[in-house]
Amino acid sequence: MILEQGEKVLIVHRRLFEEDHPRFFTGIIDAFEQGLAKVTGYSWIRNQFDVPTYQKGEKRTKICALSSGTLMVYELPSTVVMESMNIETENDGRVMLCDGNHFKLDISESHHNHKAKGRAK
Repeated sequence: MILEQGEKVLIVHRRLFEEDHPRFFTGIIDAFEQGLAKVTGYSWIRNQFDVPTYQKGEKRTKICALSSGTLMVYELPSTVVMESMNIETENDGRVMLCDGNHFKLDISESHHNHKAKGRAK
């Protein structure tokens, strides 16, 4: 089995249209069978025109069809603290999924120049 109960994941909803807002879901696998995952966690909304990303307040359980082609699933390290997850925007525009400890994952949708500001390209 590819996904096991208790594994931590980030699920990204593939944007189908340019005006679609990026949507993320962080959670823990409750069950996985034949391409369907039952995941409990939190939804995140990021407006592409506003910097802040916010977590919807209530924990929820989703059934996700991972073979649908509209979802991308990232397995997160077992050491990630799910309750401390946050999505932050760096000074250079990168969007990072963080747990407030040592974990950071770049979830930006475009390439960013990571050189310090003011330097020649």
